[in-house]
Amino acid sequence: MFAKGMGRILELLCCLLVVLGSSGLSSAKELSLTDVRINLLDVGGNKVQSNSGSYPTELLNSPQISEQHTIQVTASVLADNEPFKPQQMFLALKHLETGVAAYMVGKAKKSSTYELTANAALMEKQIGKLAGLYEVSLMVGHPEVSQGLVWRLGQVELVLPASDPSPAVRTAHNQPINNVRPIITHMFRPPEKRPPPMISMFFAALVVLILVALIGFVVLGLGVNFNGWPQDGMTALSALAFHGLIAAMLGLYLIFWLRWNLIQTLPVALGLGAALVTVGHKALSGIATERLHAKTPAASKVSQKMD
Repeated sequence: MFAKGMGRILELLCCLLVVLGSSGLSSAKELSLTDVRINLLDVGGNKVQSNSGSYPTELLNSPQISEQHTIQVTASVLADNEPFKPQQMFLALKHLETGVAAYMVGKAKKSSTYELTANAALMEKQIGKLAGLYEVSLMVGHPEVSQGLVWRLGQVELVLPASDPSPAVRTAHNQPINNVRPIITHMFRPPEKRPPPMISMFFAALVVLILVALIGFVVLGLGVNFNGWPQDGMTALSALAFHGLIAAMLGLYLIFWLRWNLIQTLPVALGLGAALVTVGHKALSGIATERLHAKTPAASKVSQKMD
């Protein structure tokens, strides 16, 4: 019984989806264009040529335009014979020889009327200066429309002055060598003048000589003895390891100064430091214990003499 009820619910859901899908398809709109007019304007904004017609008639029959002319297209957009504002409306000018194209975005003037303009300066920003035949198309699209509209309006021929240099296309598809930007070379500050290497070596040797003289004076002049060295085996070994770790830490400083950076030095320094603290505590504790044991018999002897 439960299975039959679930099957009935699934059947109703499927029917609902089919109805919704069919209603969505039936609501897809169909685009159309009315009041389409193409004007060729001179540098002063005066109309040189004006054509109008209906889709899909070609309105341009390869007129010649110069850098001073402007192509102006006005059109009203309808969807199911009602005024409509599409999301996308472009005027495409495709260069027939190279295949590159420039796109001009339409600007809304009234509720559903759009104006699109193109001239040599706007095209140069996208594809560079290219003379020759261009195919002009009007493109309209919107998500709610089942199929966009592309109207081939005809062709125009862009004529450039003979004094202009060779064309330079600015697209990634067709990039000439002369459009490659120059290599950026960084100018570093020249190194400062330094003394000859012999002078630097002389002063380095002088510093080492002074250090050797200081160590010799401490060892020979003041005298060094090992009377305080611990006698116990483990304590003596800890003291030897303690002094060895101090020497290793000084060697690590030298390596850091000559080769390593801070990131390489810190882990080793942390390990040596931990070992130095542990071994040093062991050695000093053993030495303190030995001294305490050495003083205890002497104190007992003094007390016996006083008695």
